[in-house]
Amino acid sequence: MAERLLPAFYTTTGLPYPRVNLRHGIPFYINSPLHKVSPNDPDSTQKYPEKTDTCAAGAGSLVLEFTVLSRLTGDQRFEHLAKRAFWAVWKGKSEIGLVGNAIDPERGDWVNFDTGIGAGVDSFFEYALKSHILLSGHDLPNVT
Repeated sequence: MAERLLPAFYTTTGLPYPRVNLRHGIPFYINSPLHKVSPNDPDSTQKYPEKTDTCAAGAGSLVLEFTVLSRLTGDQRFEHLAKRAFWAVWKGKSEIGLVGNAIDPERGDWVNFDTGIGAGVDSFFEYALKSHILLSGHDLPNVT
C-alpha cells in the first residue's frame, strides 16, 4: 500500500502532491490511465487542471510514519522522500521561522503564505518536534 503513495513524491522539489489515485497513480501524469484526451477536444485535460497545492502539514508531517516504515521494511525510499519533503517546506519558512498554509509542489512556491496554529500548518511544527524527540537521539531543545 505504501508503495502506491510514492508517485506523489516524484516532483523536482521533493514536495508531494496532495492526492494520488492508489490504482492509477497521479491523475494528471500523461502516462496515467486517468489522463484522458478526448479525440474531439485534444485540449480537454487542460480545461480543468488538477489542483496541486499541498498544505505544509501534509507535505512535512510524514517523517515519523515513513521513517518507521523504512526501518521496519528496510526500504529507505520512504524515509528519504518524507525527509526531503520536510526540508523542502522548512527551506521556504519566513524570516521569523513560520511556514505558509499552501505550497505548490511543482514550483516550490508558496500559494498561500497565511500561517497560524490551525489546520494545514500546526501539524508541521508538531511533527518536527516529535521527529526530533524520537529520531535524533538528542535531548529536547533548550527552551529556557
